[in-house]
Amino acid sequence: MNNRGLKFILSYLKEHKTKLIIISFSIIVYTLTKLIGPFLMGYIIDNYITIPNVDGLLRWVIILFCVYAISSLAGWFQNYVNADVAAQTVNKIRTDLFNKIETLSLRFFDSTPHGELLSRFTNDIDNIGITLSNSMIELTSNLIQLVGVLIFMLVLNVKLALITLIATPFLAIIVTFLIKRTRRLYGEQQGKLGDLNAYIEEEISGLKVVKAYGLENEVVRRFHEKNKSFKDTAIKAQFTSYLMIPLMNGLSNVTLVLIIVVGSMLTLKGDASIGLIVTFINFARLFFQPINQMSNLYNQLGLAFTGAERVMDILKEEPDIKNTPNAKEIDVLNGYVNMKDVSFSYNDEKTILKRINIEAFKGEKIAIVGPTGSGKTTIINLLNRFYDTKEGEIYFDDLKIKNINFYSLRKRIGIVLQNTILFSGTIKENLLFGKEDATDDEIEIACIKANIHDYIISLPKGYDTEITSDSNVFSKGQKQLLSIARTILSNPDILILDEATSNVDMITEQKLQEAMNTMMEGRTSFVIAHRLKTIINSDKIVVIKDGKVVEEGTHKDLLSLKGFYNELYQNQFSSLKGIVNE
Repeated sequence: MNNRGLKFILSYLKEHKTKLIIISFSIIVYTLTKLIGPFLMGYIIDNYITIPNVDGLLRWVIILFCVYAISSLAGWFQNYVNADVAAQTVNKIRTDLFNKIETLSLRFFDSTPHGELLSRFTNDIDNIGITLSNSMIELTSNLIQLVGVLIFMLVLNVKLALITLIATPFLAIIVTFLIKRTRRLYGEQQGKLGDLNAYIEEEISGLKVVKAYGLENEVVRRFHEKNKSFKDTAIKAQFTSYLMIPLMNGLSNVTLVLIIVVGSMLTLKGDASIGLIVTFINFARLFFQPINQMSNLYNQLGLAFTGAERVMDILKEEPDIKNTPNAKEIDVLNGYVNMKDVSFSYNDEKTILKRINIEAFKGEKIAIVGPTGSGKTTIINLLNRFYDTKEGEIYFDDLKIKNINFYSLRKRIGIVLQNTILFSGTIKENLLFGKEDATDDEIEIACIKANIHDYIISLPKGYDTEITSDSNVFSKGQKQLLSIARTILSNPDILILDEATSNVDMITEQKLQEAMNTMMEGRTSFVIAHRLKTIINSDKIVVIKDGKVVEEGTHKDLLSLKGFYNELYQNQFSSLKGIVNE
């Protein structure tokens, strides 16, 4: 059994000690009354049926009925209380997992597929929930029943009790072997399920690319490979686990036959009664029943404990980015930014940035240009402290970035990304991400400045229009305008615009440029764009190539150098001229 997974689940159950005591008491009542039943049956047969006594028989039948009624009531009550404990525990685990994921650094998500994380939230936690709802109670009840039956049998007749125990060593060998194999197979099954979910999530996200390149058949082929691998492992796991049932039933039936044969011989000798034989037959069934059920429960417990361990692995993850004990909370930034001798790599294999130096003063517009893969996006990640530098320092207003509380820092930095993310909810709710307590007037003013207000009020429900994952309320450019409005609402001191005007039509681009110019007024801004015409008027252009700053200056200065920037500019200008001529 997986001790780590068991300890993890028990750590959450500690919060419900009182309810667990109530459940335990109910289980004891349920199990004892269940065991008293066969004993009473034997007593009734020997004293009121073998020797007819109608009045006594009726009285004891009523008593037997009451015993089973109490057993049923205790069983219902324990399940009722346990359902509440299970629901609260699963809710707490899911909440803790979500909260932990929200605190983890981007480096964790770089190496963990989204589908794998979703598998933790769905399959793994669901398996824990099923175990807490049913399996844990059944396991406890079966253990008590097993011990109780054994005690009753030894007290009533040692010989018949020993016959019942003959099969126990064989059962132990079979169960131990099958359990070890099943545990390994279920672990493989969960891992392959996570891999399958990750692949499905990846392909659905990139469906347009798949269709654009005509890769449907290849994607389907890979899916079938992964799905078949999961299916084969699942079949092996199920086949191995289900072997326990027929093997155990066979052994228990052989034992019952032996009890009947030996019991009959004892009865003929006068050493046992018919009622005792009936009692032992029922006890034998009650003895093998929990063993049988526990072997089946082990499969579910194995899934739950494996899932618990997988969840626990994430909960034990520590974020790479942490606030120091003396990290300073900031309410405002003056706008001075200095990246000094900054080097960075996402892993030890390749250095992305090499001794970068970028200095920006309050209100300056700094453009960062360069070919794909040169490190432009990495600069954004470092300025927001999504990652820490390997070498060098980043300063905001002469404060080292590592000495600033990164939550307060990010509140003072506004970002407009190329791929704008909108969440399910209304337009207004999405805008409130910029400022949670914003008034309707503030929201409208921000949207007017972002050139998106007129479009929003043209919608039937205006700002209360619902945005869902499958809705097409906004075009890509309009999403960027909404992102600008959200950023304006947050009133940041520093702006980062990541290729915000690429892949949109000319009219939308003009609206975006106007909105960005309004937003950048009086703020230190970093603009990263491939379309160089959008950053011609920047106060300073920093040219990045292979992770290094190769040129720096105004547009005019850089053109006069006849260097790499001039080459980039002339190439874009020639391409644009060719399109116009066509």
